[in-house]
Amino acid sequence: LVGVNVLVGGGVARFWNSSVVGSAREDTLDLLAFAGNRGYEIALNADELRARVEGLVAQGGDGGLGAGTDSAGSGATGSGAPSAGTTHPFVHTANGPRLLGLFAPSHLPYEIDVHGGLAGFRDGQTPPRDETDAPSLTEMLEAALRTLDIANWSATGATTEDHGFVLVVEAGRIDHAAHANDASAVLGEICAYDRAFVRAIQYASERDDTLVVATSDHDTGGLSVGCCDVYGMNVPELTKVTQSAEGVAGGIVEAIFNLPGVNNTWLNSSSAQVTLVVTDIVTEALASANRDPRDSSSLITESDIASLVSLAIVAALTGEYATHTYEGYALLNEIGEKMNQATGVGWTSNAHTGVDVPVFAFGVGAEKFRGSKRNSDIGKLMIDLIQVDPERGYQVFRDRIGLRDPSDGG
Repeated sequence: LVGVNVLVGGGVARFWNSSVVGSAREDTLDLLAFAGNRGYEIALNADELRARVEGLVAQGGDGGLGAGTDSAGSGATGSGAPSAGTTHPFVHTANGPRLLGLFAPSHLPYEIDVHGGLAGFRDGQTPPRDETDAPSLTEMLEAALRTLDIANWSATGATTEDHGFVLVVEAGRIDHAAHANDASAVLGEICAYDRAFVRAIQYASERDDTLVVATSDHDTGGLSVGCCDVYGMNVPELTKVTQSAEGVAGGIVEAIFNLPGVNNTWLNSSSAQVTLVVTDIVTEALASANRDPRDSSSLITESDIASLVSLAIVAALTGEYATHTYEGYALLNEIGEKMNQATGVGWTSNAHTGVDVPVFAFGVGAEKFRGSKRNSDIGKLMIDLIQVDPERGYQVFRDRIGLRDPSDGG
């Protein structure tokens, strides 16, 4: 936390100190309390995000922005719960208002898992979310834009000079789903990104000083339309799935853990009983995602189930089964492959590929992004357009976090 105005997404477990159950830290640092003391307004679900942003707008919208040093924002306890009371007034330093939103212990949940399917995205719609859920990508974008618009007031609050901002919006779970070759989960994340992109374009179209660039740093999975000796894609099968491969994998292992008297000795026994019990668990987990192996349209065979059973037992023994990695967690990747067979979507890898990725640009300077370019040139073009000195920017960042450059003799 080095003065970034807006930071929203998942990862709250990395802010809890090690005494909190589920913390991803190995020390006693309470970064939520630290953020509150640094003036950050803290939100832990969609409802809190809206409330924090409304509070910032109410304070900053009339230009009554005070000057001074950092002061406490909406604090939080080590458990991750925000303190009671109203939103504290932010202090408008050179960095402006600050917003920290952390909506999941680790990665944000897949859209398909939040909504139990993809039906809510039909015809350009966006399915609603419960106020206690994580906000959508579009809601997070909206919160960031409103907060950064406040930050565009001058550091003294005396004028309304526009300083501008740089905002990075990532739909990172597209990549995660593609690593698992999970076509339905990819589609849900693409829909969410599409809605956020539309909102970004709407924002830019109302101004004459804004550029929106949408791209990717790489392709993942090597997706193809058509596979398995079928020249085409089965859209109904793609869209009827109601759960991600990650959700199915987690459900399988959780069900194994919940078996009465289960232990490693029993799982390692290779008995017919173990195979039968885990086969039932795997079958029901797939059926709960609307990919029932007992339905011939799923194209999931008995040998597929046998493979998944073996991997499920290993996953239960090792604890590695659901969370995204690149080529790891064999159960997750195998479920993605088996659930995908009926869709007609093909994949070449569980890793990144060398395929060119598209670049879309809208607004001031958009014409500079036409044609094929090295991916490293995209960042350089944006630096040129906003007319900043990268070396000076590095020095400011270094100073904020207290680093010394070896070239300075420090």
